[in-house]
Amino acid sequence: MELVDTNGKRRPNFSTKECEALVDTVGLHYDALFGRFSSTLTNNRKNELWDDVTEKVNAVSSVNIPRSVAEVKKKYQVLKSSVKKIETNNSNEMKKTGGGSAILQPQNTVGEKILALVPRVEISGIEGGIDISKMSTVDTAPLNLISVTGLIPIGDTGSRTNKPADASEENAPHFFKKQTKRPLETTLFALQAKQVKLLETQTMQLAQIVDLLAERNSIEKEKLQIMKNN
Repeated sequence: MELVDTNGKRRPNFSTKECEALVDTVGLHYDALFGRFSSTLTNNRKNELWDDVTEKVNAVSSVNIPRSVAEVKKKYQVLKSSVKKIETNNSNEMKKTGGGSAILQPQNTVGEKILALVPRVEISGIEGGIDISKMSTVDTAPLNLISVTGLIPIGDTGSRTNKPADASEENAPHFFKKQTKRPLETTLFALQAKQVKLLETQTMQLAQIVDLLAERNSIEKEKLQIMKNN
């Protein structure tokens, strides 16, 4: 459903700066919002995190009416869906050429950040999977294994330690080709995001410990007061 403002007019598209601010801030809270810790947080806490994401987006926005939380949430899902669509199309193009040269659509800066942030299985599924429903038997003869030194045919155990196979990487099946390395900037972003999420988790745990200690002190004070009265 298209988002409109209070006057019924269509909301302006998100700028590149807004999208980057959105993904960067989601990256800081990713585990709390979508990761393994998300189930332990209350909805109020998650709403606070989305408020923070929205605040960061509006800080770089030039629209007259500030973005709403619902608007920001929807845009994040749209961005992730767009990244998934590009990756799926690229994968299909590679399959059409049998691993040869293919015209692939690159991800933009925001897309690269999402790829570094979201678990790969959510974007492209399990890599290397084979749909056995479309084949009666699987012929493993053409398949090769990739070693550090080159491509090694299955069953050729001697060549695994002595020399690489004669087959070149260009002739290997496309699902064995090496993954294209992501830019260093993307890698650093992912590491920084993980570090911030770890600190956030530790801060939450320390806050819980402080609450428990405060509760314990309160109980001890009540006990002392009861002892004095007796």
